[in-house]
Amino acid sequence: MSRERDRRAAILESLRAGKTPSEIIAWFGYKKTQVYEITKAFREAEDKDTVTSDRASHWKRSDRKRTLPFLEDLTEKINSNLGQSMNDLAKKSNVSKSTISRAVSKDLRMTSYVLRQRQLLTP
Repeated sequence: MSRERDRRAAILESLRAGKTPSEIIAWFGYKKTQVYEITKAFREAEDKDTVTSDRASHWKRSDRKRTLPFLEDLTEKINSNLGQSMNDLAKKSNVSKSTISRAVSKDLRMTSYVLRQRQLLTP
């Protein structure tokens, strides 16, 4: 269990034991906002036993761009022309350059680099 979850569980057990928020803050030394938020959720719940120390679950956006079909298409475009810039890929895919950059680096774990001309050192 994480520290955050342990703290929430301790606060909930103290509330179930009849302690006030100020007593909990003084005893454990937790932040006021955390104690009062958990206290509010505990008091508003109809069934006190259903309140858990788990955090609220998060939902992924329904309009995500970086989906599996998008990444497969992007990989195909990159492999077909390795010299293509991220700007060109963004224009062809109709998304922003930052979306392409994040997909390439985070999702596909590829590295983008630019070939640069250097001076040739001769004896």
